[in-house]
Amino acid sequence: MKKLMLILMAVAVALALLLQSPLVMERYSEGGNAAALYVVQEIAGVVHRAAGEHPDRPFRFAGLSIGEHDELLGACAAQWWLKKARFLVTAAPVRVDPADRTIVVVCDTPYTNVPQRWIGRAPATHAAGYSDGTAALITEAEYRHLDKAVFTDLASLVGGLEKSFPY
Repeated sequence: MKKLMLILMAVAVALALLLQSPLVMERYSEGGNAAALYVVQEIAGVVHRAAGEHPDRPFRFAGLSIGEHDELLGACAAQWWLKKARFLVTAAPVRVDPADRTIVVVCDTPYTNVPQRWIGRAPATHAAGYSDGTAALITEAEYRHLDKAVFTDLASLVGGLEKSFPY
């Protein structure tokens, strides 16, 4: 009986240690695609609002006003959950056109934690934000087919991201 109790205690300790491991914690944390979706939707929302406020001119990440710059810094507040991820934004001009829903921001790092599954992992997907202010997950194949020459790292355009979130 003592031997069985010791085995059960060892299994419980091993299970507790496993649940604290980075591989398991990443899967169930608020990071990964949950955080990436939040960030890209916030960025896409900034783009959609800015493009809608000035329908006479297209929105460009390279030509941010001070207000747009500050709003993008705020939109990226959850980025610290995603230390290895980069957010790529379009260099193309963006106009609000319901007939032309285009990707304006995409997370370069795929995650497998959304949707959560009891057994196994979800397929690796990238979070993408669209010109209409929405966000969705795209497959690895869709990400590979994006013309990366049209995208640039948001951190290079919006200085202060790395200083604002030192976590």
